[in-house]
Amino acid sequence: AQNVHTHSAEKQGTKHRGIGILSITETSDYYLLSSGNKIQNNKVTSVIERCNHINSLDKEALRAFYRSERTVSFHLKRTKGAYLGFIDMVRRSQNPLKVQVDEIDEETSFLSITVKVNKPTIHTKEDKQNTLSISA
Repeated sequence: AQNVHTHSAEKQGTKHRGIGILSITETSDYYLLSSGNKIQNNKVTSVIERCNHINSLDKEALRAFYRSERTVSFHLKRTKGAYLGFIDMVRRSQNPLKVQVDEIDEETSFLSITVKVNKPTIHTKEDKQNTLSISA
């Protein structure tokens, strides 16, 4: 939602809030959280590169990158462009971002970003009874 609010190429109202979509899809094993909005074509490459960079980081590097970006954002008083939401989504879900861009016209494209969030595994009493224990 933060990406739509901040980076959408379409704005509405006196506070210039971004226009876009949010979607949550549930399966038996996971949720898919998706957001989509129009974006200026001149911003597409940087968003894709940033998402690819975030996806390339392991758990510890992602944590360090998040702290670094948060510190830089705070000291420069930036509230836009730090991609903290993307970093946080990958950290919390432990799954990569999926980015799709569909060109609308010469100036804008539709950007959709999806992250898979695994459901926690719930062990029932029956599961515990069916588990084989091996002692050495």
